[in-house]
Amino acid sequence: MLSSEIAWNTAEFEAHNLMDVLRFNVQKAKQLVVEAPREVQSCGLSGLRNFARRPEKMPDGSTRMYMGMYVKWKAIDAEPERFDCSIPILLVPLPERLGGSVWPIDGWHRIAKTLDAGGDELPAVLLTEAEAVEICPQLAEFQGKKKKAAKRRGERNQA
Repeated sequence: MLSSEIAWNTAEFEAHNLMDVLRFNVQKAKQLVVEAPREVQSCGLSGLRNFARRPEKMPDGSTRMYMGMYVKWKAIDAEPERFDCSIPILLVPLPERLGGSVWPIDGWHRIAKTLDAGGDELPAVLLTEAEAVEICPQLAEFQGKKKKAAKRRGERNQA
C-alpha cells in the first residue's frame, strides 16, 4: 500500500513537540506523504512501550504516572474506534545528537492502544531527512552543529 492511498486528515493543523525543543508540523508531514507517495511499512513498537504506558492504580488507591507522551486514556477507553490502528503512524529520522533513530510524530494514541492490547507493531510511513527538516526547521541546527563539531575535531587533529 502507498501513503497516497491513506485518507490522511490534512485540513487541520497538528503539531508534535519533542522535549519542548522540536516542533514538528504534522499537517505538513501528511501533505508530503500524499504528494510524494511511498510504501507503508510495518513498525515494531517495543522500543516505545515506556513512552506510552497506561497509568497504574496502586494498592493504596493512588495512581502511578509514567514519563512519556501525553495519551488521553479516557478517550481510548470511551471511544476506541476513534483510534484506527490501520492508519499508519508517521515517523521521522532523528540526527545522531538526538539518538539517531526514528521517532513517531503522529499516532501516539494508536501506539498506546496497540501496546495496551498486547500488540507490537503498526503500519508506518517514514519521512526523509530533508522532509523532517522541512516540517521541523530546528532539526537543521542539530545536524549543523554535529557537522561543525566534526569539522573542528578534524582541524585540531591535523594541527
